[in-house]
Amino acid sequence: MYYYYEGEQLEKYKILYESLALSKQTPVEITDSIKKMYGAFNPSDLYKKYDKNTLSVDFLSYHIDWAFKVWQEQPWGKNISFDDFCEYILPYRIGDEQPEYWRECLYDQYNPLLDEFRKSTHSDDPVEAARVIIKYLCGQIFLLLLKYLLCHEPAQLLQLRGKPEHAVNSQIVLYIYAEP
Repeated sequence: MYYYYEGEQLEKYKILYESLALSKQTPVEITDSIKKMYGAFNPSDLYKKYDKNTLSVDFLSYHIDWAFKVWQEQPWGKNISFDDFCEYILPYRIGDEQPEYWRECLYDQYNPLLDEFRKSTHSDDPVEAARVIIKYLCGQIFLLLLKYLLCHEPAQLLQLRGKPEHAVNSQIVLYIYAEP
């Protein structure tokens, strides 16, 4: 049974994402400040929302359509099996994060990086396509705080930027969220 969490405290803690992108404080300092404002985070204060009761047909159609679009339009898509497509590209999330319309945002942000690659002789290689994106991400500083991650919304995570000491290997984000 697939579900995600909601609750007032979770919404308050989402301030963490906004603060991290703008702050000169360390993640620990920001987390401590948020704890002082809202109290310690208590997962038992959250409640489960089950996908089957909350996700609309439009939401699922959006994700299915975008997953197929990416798989079919990219030259390396022909080298990704249907089983791998179902396992790694089709899912609309990876865990218990809140459902989000994230695919178009990531597509618009990262697809142009592959324009030159698509003209290359090895444009049908999904590993090489991933390397292009990884190279770009490694040149950027992305803020991903796995230890403090509460709502793990992919579009937000990939847009956050911070100081080097905040950064966690952006390849993790690519592996989890970026479509080949």
